Amino acid sequence: MQQYFLAISLGEKISKAIEEISKKYCGSAGKQPFPHLTIYPPFFVETSEEDIVEALQSALVGIAKKTLTLNSIGFFERKNVVYLCPNSDSKKWLGDLASLSATALQGKMKDVRGKHALYVPHIALAKRIPEEEFQKIRSQIARLDPNLSFNTSSVTLYKWNDASKRWQTATNITLADPLA
Repeated sequence: MQQYFLAISLGEKISKAIEEISKKYCGSAGKQPFPHLTIYPPFFVETSEEDIVEALQSALVGIAKKTLTLNSIGFFERKNVVYLCPNSDSKKWLGDLASLSATALQGKMKDVRGKHALYVPHIALAKRIPEEEFQKIRSQIARLDPNLSFNTSSVTLYKWNDASKRWQTATNITLADPLA
């Protein structure tokens, strides 16, 4: 069974800014994931990749590109993750995107339920941070006021590659140009 997740891929400029924040505050603690903004967490497919790509393309047709803003820091305590949070307007847009995507994928995935409503859109700075370092990093980075903005252009469907033990791009779904 193949595993996938949905994300907004980031441009070079915003990726570099995020990597700099990660290195400055998290250093070598934990694992630094490749920069992306997760829309829907990893899920397993019960159908072909072509079926899910078609479903996503149909669901996201007409969704306009948007400028997203990251304005705070968040933490997943049990997994020792530090992440950047989108502002409320960006969260709403991302939540709508997650909901549309999950609805389109119902019946095509093993584990799609209403969990997208509980999901927190984020850009991870570091994950699996050792406990003794997590509290130190948390206190240092909590004072950070990121205020980073970037333009979206597409939604990326990533799939897990067992051979390389890495996520790779399955497809990019281009978003529509905003109405003038």
